[in-house]
Formats: sequence, structure tokens, C-alpha cells
Amino acid sequence: RFFSPMTKIVLDRNGMVDRNVGDTLYAVWNAPLDAADHASKGCDAALRMVENLEALNAFLEDDARRQHLSHVPLSLSIGIDTGTAIAGNMGAVQRFDYGVLGEPVSFAAYLQKNARHYGPAIIVGEGTQRAVGDRYALLEIDLVSTSRHPEGRRVYALLGDPIMRANPKFRALQEAHMLIFAAYRNQRWAEARAAITECRKLNGAIPTLY
Repeated sequence: RFFSPMTKIVLDRNGMVDRNVGDTLYAVWNAPLDAADHASKGCDAALRMVENLEALNAFLEDDARRQHLSHVPLSLSIGIDTGTAIAGNMGAVQRFDYGVLGEPVSFAAYLQKNARHYGPAIIVGEGTQRAVGDRYALLEIDLVSTSRHPEGRRVYALLGDPIMRANPKFRALQEAHMLIFAAYRNQRWAEARAAITECRKLNGAIPTLY
């Protein structure tokens, strides 16, 4: 009920399911075959997964109610990054699998693991933001230092598709949200707190983010 529809979402958008490990699905775009606008396809898939999970939770809740059982809603944490990686058969001559290795793969896994600390279900790296940022509803949420990038890498919450980005309510939230980071980077703490308070009042704001 979970992996089958999520896998279909990936395949319908020209992605490849690399593997399933426990409750985690690893998906890749632009390998082994070229996929035009692959960053957008990955973002579209992630947004559709969130929508699909809402429907699945509603179904499971109804099913549990009929059986007089309690229902614990399922949740998603998705990490996406875009960049250059190595793709091909990996392993030994006796046993190998097709897979991908590289910094964007590792960073996407890092984002997925830490997404729950931010609140939004989908967190993307700046490589993906550069590829789709002018089309999707994205908000910068942190500067993350890694061993390869001690100076920090910006990460973003993916909230919606191009239709949401064009919505005046999101544009208002985006402008107020940007004030938080402008004040924070200049150590104007009172202004940052005031901007956070303003964001909490706006439509579309994610309470756990603020």
C-alpha cells in the first residue's frame, strides 16, 4: 500500500528506483537514461508523494475505524539534491547491482534523515534550488556545514509547484520569510523574532518551521 504507489510516482516521471532499504525508497533521475529537466521531475514526484500519503492515511484511518483500531498516521521525510554522480554496475564480478555514488547522493540522504527537524516534508539542496528555484515554491531554511563544504550549503523547503509559487499568499510568505534570514545574518535578533512572528500569522506557514 505504500511502496507500490510511491514507486509508480517515480516511474511515471522517468525516474529509477535505485533500491528500498527498510522504510526508505532511493530514487534517481537522469540515469541510466538521460531525462530532460530531471530536477523538476524529482520535485514533482516528491510533491505527488506527499499528496498520495494524505490519501493513504485517510484510507488507513477509515480501515482502522471499521476494525475499532487506533490509527497512527504515516509521515514522509524527503531529501533531494542535484549534481554530478557516478552511475553504473557496482560490486564484484560474482555479484553486483546498478547504483549511484557521489556527493549529491550522500547529501540527499543527509537531508532526508534530518528533514524532521525542520518540519516540511521535502528538503532540497542548493543544487536543486538552482535548477528549479525560479519555478517552485521554495523557502531557504538553513545553512548546513559538511566536511566537503565547511563554509556551508544552503538548504530549502519545497512547499509546492509553480502554481503555488505564483499564488499571492505564498509570495507574501516568501517575502516575510526572507526578512528572517536578512535580519539573522546581520545579527538583528529583534527584527528576526518579529519576522518569525509575522510569518506565523500568514496563510501557508508551517507551524513547525517557525
